[in-house]
Amino acid sequence: MDIERKYRWSLTGFIIMVVINIGILLTLWMNLPDPRNGFSDRGNSFQDSRPMHEYFQERLNLTHAQLDTVSSLRRRHYRDMRENRRQLDEKRKAYIDFVMSERDDNEAFRDSLLNELTHHYTKMEREMFLHMREMRSVLDEEQQRAFGEMMKRSFGRNNVQQQRSHKRR
Repeated sequence: MDIERKYRWSLTGFIIMVVINIGILLTLWMNLPDPRNGFSDRGNSFQDSRPMHEYFQERLNLTHAQLDTVSSLRRRHYRDMRENRRQLDEKRKAYIDFVMSERDDNEAFRDSLLNELTHHYTKMEREMFLHMREMRSVLDEEQQRAFGEMMKRSFGRNNVQQQRSHKRR
């Protein structure tokens, strides 16, 4: 083949790849889920860039002292939870490695890994409970009631999203 013919084939291939990529990107863009779906409590929570403590201040009508306390409680809690999640991820990886290994018939080792995972989940739930109790202790009765409703809606929304994501396709 001569150079001109090679050039035409290369250009044709390049144009076809660009058209295919544009088609794929448009398809993905058109099929994106609506970020507002199920997130009415905070508006467009994917696009709401306010810190959560400001959202709490608005919804619960917090005083400045309450806001400072809530902010510090949340920072401490999420710092601790990040470390807990990191540890949990390590335990999950160890469990998956075990399941995928040749020694997956070792029931004692499997049970010890499952016990570690269960213990860690329990620890995280306990810390969540203590955090909620600390948050609640900062609020007055009316704020506690509103906070409880917000948490119920939040946890209910997460369950619905998890159920949607686990549907068979």
